[in-house]
Amino acid sequence: MISQTFRRILRILSYYLFITLILFPYSVAALSSDDIHAIQNDSVWHKIYPEITCSASGGSTSLSGSDNPSKVWNYFTGKGLTAIQTAGIMGSLQQESGFDPQIIQGGGESKDPNAAGSGGWGLVQWTPGGKVIGIAQGFGITGPIYDLGTQLDIIWAEMGSSTPAGYQNFLSAYQQINDLAEATNFFTTNFEAAGIVGPRLQFAQDALTQFGSTTGSGTTAGSPTAGACSGAGGGVVAGNILNTALGLAWPDSGHGNVCADATPAYIAAHDPIYGSGDITNCTGCDVFLSTVMHSSGVDPNYPLFQTSEQLKYIQAHPEKYQILGTSDGNSIDPKLQPGDILVYYHVNPDGSIDGHTLIYTGDQPSGFNMVDGSNTQHVPEANHWGSGGWNATYTMVRVLN
Repeated sequence: MISQTFRRILRILSYYLFITLILFPYSVAALSSDDIHAIQNDSVWHKIYPEITCSASGGSTSLSGSDNPSKVWNYFTGKGLTAIQTAGIMGSLQQESGFDPQIIQGGGESKDPNAAGSGGWGLVQWTPGGKVIGIAQGFGITGPIYDLGTQLDIIWAEMGSSTPAGYQNFLSAYQQINDLAEATNFFTTNFEAAGIVGPRLQFAQDALTQFGSTTGSGTTAGSPTAGACSGAGGGVVAGNILNTALGLAWPDSGHGNVCADATPAYIAAHDPIYGSGDITNCTGCDVFLSTVMHSSGVDPNYPLFQTSEQLKYIQAHPEKYQILGTSDGNSIDPKLQPGDILVYYHVNPDGSIDGHTLIYTGDQPSGFNMVDGSNTQHVPEANHWGSGGWNATYTMVRVLN
C-alpha cells in the first residue's frame, strides 16, 4: 500500500512535470540564474528560448555585420540615417558601453539589467538599469532584453518618441543634421542627457572613417518565407515601416497575383485591418502600404484605399511627412533613403486614373531595391526602382515620426 506521504510526493512531482512541459515544451536544458530571475519576476520581455517565439516586434532583430560596431552601423544606416548621423550615435555608444549590451556601469556584465542596481546598464547605460524593462514593454518590444538587436530597437523607438533625456520627436530633428560635431553633441545632450561630450566626437570620427563608405542592409524582421509565426507579429516591426515592409513582402518577384500567393506574414497583418473577406484588393499597392503603416503602428490613420487619398493625406500632414520632391523613376534620386515612400496619382484626359505607391528599400541581398503590391498584377514583393520605364512622376515622401 502506498503511503499518504508518498502519494503527496508523487502529486507534487506530477504537478512540477506538468508545469515544466507547459513552460518549456521544446527544451530540457537547465535553467540559468538569469532564467530563474525572469520567471520569478514575470519578465515577459526576457525570452528564455527566443528562437521559438514570436512577438509584436517580430522577436529578436537579426543584425548584419561581423562584430557589434559593424552591426550597430548597419542597423542605423539601414534605418535610413546618413553616415554622419550614424557616426554621431556611434560616438556616444562607444563612450557609454563600448557596444556591449550587457555591460554594467563600473565594470562587469549581466543579462539582467536589475543587476546594475541604481547604476547604468546596456548600450546607452539606462539608469537605473532596470528601467529599460518598462521602456521595452511600453514600445511592445519583447525580444531578449540583453540582446544587441533588442536594445537597438529600443533606442530607435525612443528616438522616434521621447528620449531618456525627455526630448520629444528627437528623430525628426536629428535627421536634419549634416555636421558630425553637431550630430554627436545633439545625441549626447538630447538622448543621453550627458553634460560632457568628451571623447565622443573622436569616437564618432573614428566610426565615420572606418565605416563611412558603407551602408548596411540594417535588419531583417523574420523570414517571410517561413510562415512560422501566427498572428500579425511574424513580419511586423513596431514603429518601423522599412523592416515591416521587408518582413511582409516576398524578397524577390514572381509569386503570383492573388491573395493566396502572398506571404503568410502579410495575410496575418492584412486580415485584422481589412478582414479575411478582402480577396479582391489585398494585392493592391495602396492596401499593402496601408497594411504596413497600420500594422507597424507608424500611422494608424493612414487611408486604407486609393493612392489619391493617400497622397492627399500626406500633403495634409506635414508634421508627419516630409515631401522631398518628385522623381520620374528612370534613375534613383540621391535624396532617397531606405524607408521612403513614393506615390503617383494622375487623372487621364479620358477620366481614367493611374496611380501607384511603393516603399524604397535601398539595395537588398536579393538585388532588388523596393517593395510594392499591384492589384491584379502581383502580390507584395520586391522589385526594381530606377530602372526606367515607369513613365510617371512620383512624389517622394519621408516619414518624420
